[in-house]
Amino acid sequence: MSKEDRKVIAAALAAFILAGLSGVFFRWGMNGGWLAGLSLGNIRHAHSHLMYFSWAVPSLFVLLIPNDLIVRRCAWAAWLTGLLAWPLFLFYGYTAGTFGPVTMPPAVAISGLVMLIWYGFVWRWIQLRKPDPLAWAAVLFLVASSIGAWGISAVAPLGLENPVWVESFKHMFLSYFTEGWLTLGCLALLVRRFPLPPSRLFSIALALLGAGVATAFLFAMPSNILSPAIQWYARLAAVLSGVGMGWIAVGLWKQSSGWWRLPVGALLTKSFALVVLGPWPTIWWADHHQDRILFLHLLLLGIVSSTILLMALADDHRVARPFFYASIVLILMLIPVSTVWVFPSVMALWMPAIGLFSVLPVLAAVPVCTRLLRT
Repeated sequence: MSKEDRKVIAAALAAFILAGLSGVFFRWGMNGGWLAGLSLGNIRHAHSHLMYFSWAVPSLFVLLIPNDLIVRRCAWAAWLTGLLAWPLFLFYGYTAGTFGPVTMPPAVAISGLVMLIWYGFVWRWIQLRKPDPLAWAAVLFLVASSIGAWGISAVAPLGLENPVWVESFKHMFLSYFTEGWLTLGCLALLVRRFPLPPSRLFSIALALLGAGVATAFLFAMPSNILSPAIQWYARLAAVLSGVGMGWIAVGLWKQSSGWWRLPVGALLTKSFALVVLGPWPTIWWADHHQDRILFLHLLLLGIVSSTILLMALADDHRVARPFFYASIVLILMLIPVSTVWVFPSVMALWMPAIGLFSVLPVLAAVPVCTRLLRT
């Protein structure tokens, strides 16, 4: 990796630190802390969108296509736009604001600019025609995610204000971004690092994973707006996705070692959860906020952040060990407050503890950021 690409990831990691501090502030507010008049919902949107737009996206850009000036410019543009969107989400969320004669949701408007930057990366990817099926799938879902985002903006003008349309476009954007772009992008990087022999089984696993991710947004929608038939179709999609992901992750586990097994282990955990909890008749994870939080942290800390840092630091991972340990601790602390394993009797004490421990990955990211800037 070139020094210029490492600078992009260092800047993206600085955005991770800011996003993480926003998450700590959110936990502070959840436990009754002073929020200076800000909305908890807006803080959560600012936290998640900065993590997506300015940490994950620029880093994956330069890791999937390294040493490319056009891609690096797209990465810097995505990073800057995400930073500009952060205060807008913090103060406005998805609501409209009045700016002179114009009334519009400013955070949504700048998010549209982010999508245009994504298209710049996609155009460059198509130009290079890299023979990487997992990465091609990730890029395809990035485009599909942007279509969901445009759909959210088009709902009101087109008069499609049925909740099903609104939720469908919203979760197309979120699910295709997280389950498609982020997960498949990280899988592509891990397979590059630990190549799996081409086989018919690998092709089948990739097909199952792609088919599952394509309809994953249904499993992320509230159950009360979906018919029983669609709910079972969504559960089947979760199982397909989990089987495909699990087969690839098992192959990676056999070839990897050391800290590389952190993101691979997180992928195995995620695939196991999809296969087991997906068809579980009493669990619909989208209806439970704490379940969504657990799975998002498993993705963003266990899979995405660990993969990015392992790739960026090459074979010297010592500086990132505290970050990896802190990430594992925080993910494990989220399990007791999910429906996976609920302890109602300790909830009152456990939630403040999670808020306290949520600062650990943020603090541990600082020396990693410094190392990336120096090398």
